Amino acid sequence: MPSRYRCAPAFIIDAEGRRSRQIDIGIFDNLYSPLLFPHQAGLHVPAESVYAVFEVKPTFSRQWLRDAAAKAASVRKLHRTSAPIMTSSGRRQPIRPRPILAGLLATGTVWNQDHFARNTKASLALLTGDQRLDLGCSLQYGAFEQFDLRACRYTHVSQPEEALIFFML
Repeated sequence: MPSRYRCAPAFIIDAEGRRSRQIDIGIFDNLYSPLLFPHQAGLHVPAESVYAVFEVKPTFSRQWLRDAAAKAASVRKLHRTSAPIMTSSGRRQPIRPRPILAGLLATGTVWNQDHFARNTKASLALLTGDQRLDLGCSLQYGAFEQFDLRACRYTHVSQPEEALIFFML
C-alpha cells in the first residue's frame, strides 16, 4: 500500500468516546489522523480516517458472515466529524466522510462448491443497513462484491479459480 495508507488490527474510536469491537484489519489514512493509544491488541484509530474494515476467519459460514457484519456495524455507527482544512490556497471546506467498506476474508468455506454462491448470496441478503458487507474472499470457492444501484442491491460471486484476482480488482 502507498505509505499514506496503513492496515492493521485496530479499535475504531469516535469523538464521543465510543469504540468499535476489535477489527482484524482496518484500512485507514495514516496521514489524515493521528494514531491514538497504541496497544498490543491493536491501534485506536479515529473513525474519520477509516476507509475499510475486514474480518479474517478460517472459513466462510453464516456465523462468520454475521460476526463480520456485527463488527462492521460497530464501526459504521460511530460518529464521524470533519473540519475545514487550511491549505496553501486558503481555507478548504470540510471533506464529507466516505462510506466505510466492510468484508470478510477466509481461505475456505463450510459450503461445498456447488452451494457456495447460493449460500453466500442468501446469507448476505439478511445483512442490511450498517451490517452490510461490501466484499469478501474465500480463496477456496470464490469472492463476492455487493453494491447498490438505483435502489437495488446487486451481489456478484466469482468463479473459484478467479477468487483472489476478483477480490483484488
